[in-house]
Amino acid sequence: MKAHAPPRDRQLRSGPVVVAVLFGLIGLTAGGILFVRTKFGPAKACDYGAPTGCGPNEICAVSVGGQGRCLLYATQSEPMIPPFPAPTAFACRQGPRAPKEQSHAWATDVYAVDLMPSPSVAEAEVVAPISGEARVYDRCEERDASPNATNSSNCGAGYGNHIRIWDGTDIVLLGHLARATVKDGARVERGQRIGIAGVSGSAGARHVHLVVTRLRPGDYVDTILQNPGHKGGVVTNGVMLLRDPSGRAVTKHFDELGCAKDAAEAWTAP
Repeated sequence: MKAHAPPRDRQLRSGPVVVAVLFGLIGLTAGGILFVRTKFGPAKACDYGAPTGCGPNEICAVSVGGQGRCLLYATQSEPMIPPFPAPTAFACRQGPRAPKEQSHAWATDVYAVDLMPSPSVAEAEVVAPISGEARVYDRCEERDASPNATNSSNCGAGYGNHIRIWDGTDIVLLGHLARATVKDGARVERGQRIGIAGVSGSAGARHVHLVVTRLRPGDYVDTILQNPGHKGGVVTNGVMLLRDPSGRAVTKHFDELGCAKDAAEAWTAP
């Protein structure tokens, strides 16, 4: 893939005042993985296993060396739709506040959710939760899409075959696909079929890893998206419009989904 010189990349230049301030307080490490400093010095330490310890607009995430740090976070402004079309039922297997030995402890994934389609679905279609530009990584040969499939590898930076959708504000990553059904760089519309759920990468059982991140003003989105697995630098609490088990349409933040390894609550698209 041809690299873009930073001055030619699309640059995030502005946004809501509160978000611009939030972004200005956060810095990346040299490896581009974790946030450990703010504009005013080191981020406040926290105990990842405790529900408190950070401010009202902060989240505790694991940083380099396994230390917890309080980070400011963003919240998605417009709700997405689920990545599975109706009538496919799905449950949230792992989500916010997951134990730190699991993948969702890390800074840009601490608000990620693992959405598991019903085992009664032989091949679960994945649709675009938002409209935008799709950047596709589909080079993992781990193509099993069956309900009982299992797998663990580092392919695709651990996300396996994945699609990132850039809507001009947020980057939405959908990971562990068996295969993508859209071309890299294509424009996709909300609800459009984009792939099949699977177990590529560090998946374990079949699910879709869904995470929302946001760029900071001054970041170059093309530079980020040309590298597999790279996301926006600001952890973002996603918002989803779905239908609950009683049939009622509801809007839920990711940290309201009640995720659990043996989740009994099943959701569907509205």
